[in-house]
Amino acid sequence: MRETLVKTEELKDSPVEKIPKDWEIVSLKNEINILHGYAFEGEYFSDEPPGDVLLVPGNFHRDGGLYFDDNNTKYYRGLIPDGTVLENGQLLIVMTDLSPRTLILGRVVLLELPFRVLHNQRIGKIVPKLPNTWDKRFLLLVMNSDMVRRNIISNATGTTVRHTSPDRILANVVPKPPIEEQSKIAEILNTIDETIAHTSSLIAKFKQMKAGLLHDLLTRGLDENGELRDAIAHPEQFKDSPLGQIPSDWKCEKLQHLCKTPIRDFGSFSMTNLIQFLNSGIPFLKSEMVEEENLNTENLTFISLKVHNLLKKSWVYPGNILYSKIGSALGKAVLYDGHLGICNSNAAIAKIDINETIALPMYVVHILNSIEGKGRIMKSIVSLLPRINLTDIYNFELALPPISEQHRIIEILESNEKRINAEEAYCEKLKLQKQGLMHDLLTGKVRVKDA
Repeated sequence: MRETLVKTEELKDSPVEKIPKDWEIVSLKNEINILHGYAFEGEYFSDEPPGDVLLVPGNFHRDGGLYFDDNNTKYYRGLIPDGTVLENGQLLIVMTDLSPRTLILGRVVLLELPFRVLHNQRIGKIVPKLPNTWDKRFLLLVMNSDMVRRNIISNATGTTVRHTSPDRILANVVPKPPIEEQSKIAEILNTIDETIAHTSSLIAKFKQMKAGLLHDLLTRGLDENGELRDAIAHPEQFKDSPLGQIPSDWKCEKLQHLCKTPIRDFGSFSMTNLIQFLNSGIPFLKSEMVEEENLNTENLTFISLKVHNLLKKSWVYPGNILYSKIGSALGKAVLYDGHLGICNSNAAIAKIDINETIALPMYVVHILNSIEGKGRIMKSIVSLLPRINLTDIYNFELALPPISEQHRIIEILESNEKRINAEEAYCEKLKLQKQGLMHDLLTGKVRVKDA
């Protein structure tokens, strides 16, 4: 049977907002119990296996679901008390949040894992009092709705560490459709979730392929037929170099020999008293804005024209490579495309002006951002505070193909990047569609009808 979405015509007032006449508004205290986890003994905790995995707030992802990696997985090597092993299909809620912006407090997941986990304290287990009247998938959606999570966060205690409690959670009221409609709503939104997950998986796969392709292109290059050279089948096409084997018509060059002008890292450090950040004026770029092949201007600040003119050595021109020497963006490079006009920058950004008769700036950016390129530059760091010195940037060696081959390599990489960008845009579109549809379905503004 096919299902269609229709706009609701008959609504009634409720403490939340208008809802369909055949829906209820219920208090969670009458619908669910929330059970605390167990306070396991800290002496048996470990960051490494063996042991049973403890489910902790850090395993809850800000966008929903659970994840486990080397940094957030905790193991327990002691005796396991009865009733502390969680089962798939159970609903779990975060009741303590250490994240800076309270990103996971009140987040609910439906447990589905291929391994067993232990019910640790500060994780609540949600148990419906009337299980035959709730589809757990729908209850999950309601608990994760903006309305419920906003209430949980606004009523939380603590400053650095935020806490909620079963009583505060149970004080919420939520809409409750007939269970048949709950299931249909959950199925529709789950279908969108599956599409988002599939698209995200494709993006991850494409990015992994991109990394491998980048390595091959920057070490083997393309022959006259546009194919990757093969050092095993055609060893005569390669030669030894300080960087290992490279194609025979390539050459190794230090970065300083590719520049039209000296690399600049002069910034505001020597004239800090002059800097006053404004809401408009000349854009001022900071090292943390440098991402791999992207300039993040979300938190862009400005300086006056007067200060800008006093800091001429730190001007940023279209076509400059911006290379972060320190901080969170250490070792990342981006080609400035000029969309902000002439800018200024701090001393943590090296400004590299490439002679385009020798090398293409974007080709140099790809090398600097490659795993191999980053690895070599990071080995040169000797300071206690990680920092890339200007001398090391000058002496950084690159395997350089002829200009025509650089163009062909960049075309392939750009085509690959466009594919990734298209999938990412589609994924974001799906998330926005889900967000809007989820609100309409959970409030009954849009109903699911059999067709």
